[in-house]
Amino acid sequence: MAYKTRPLAVHKAGTAAFLTLVAIMWATIGIAGVDEDLIQAAKEGKLGQVGILLDKGANVNAKNDSGSTALMIGALEGYPGVVKELLDKGADVNARNNNGSTALIGASLRGASEVVQILLEKGADVNIRNNNGATALMAASYAGEKEIVQALLAKGAEVNVKDNKGATALTTASANGNKEVEELLIKAGASIP
Repeated sequence: MAYKTRPLAVHKAGTAAFLTLVAIMWATIGIAGVDEDLIQAAKEGKLGQVGILLDKGANVNAKNDSGSTALMIGALEGYPGVVKELLDKGADVNARNNNGSTALIGASLRGASEVVQILLEKGADVNIRNNNGATALMAASYAGEKEIVQALLAKGAEVNVKDNKGATALTTASANGNKEVEELLIKAGASIP
């Protein structure tokens, strides 16, 4: 049985195309790995590593399986240095995860007041609602975070907005026994049910 051989030029072109495909695949895998490493570094508060990974080409707005970015995770974990670095490198301050939550909602729930201040300075939208209709003000009210509630109200947070179940920041604060937050919300014009 005789084997047919391809002309050398065709063989070289095919090899070049294959090697290009392999290089693209490795680059994609490498970038995905760098993106995952960035999200993990943000979760652990490793500011230096965040900077290195961004310099290596990590996508500042890459998302994990739940749709969260490094900024969202760094904000939720309460790492102001990481949050500032990511924002300075172009992170989307209003990016939303699969639940519709933002870095501001997470930081407000966590009680990370310094992170909240940074996000607000960088233009975070205080009235974004997640998929359940909750806002950063509701999250801070739930957690009893008076300082964050004040900051959000000062930036124009809507005090009487209702979530998908009809709860407001005031009813949320009240249900959790957060009297100081209740008083603050009432002074800001919250409707008493």
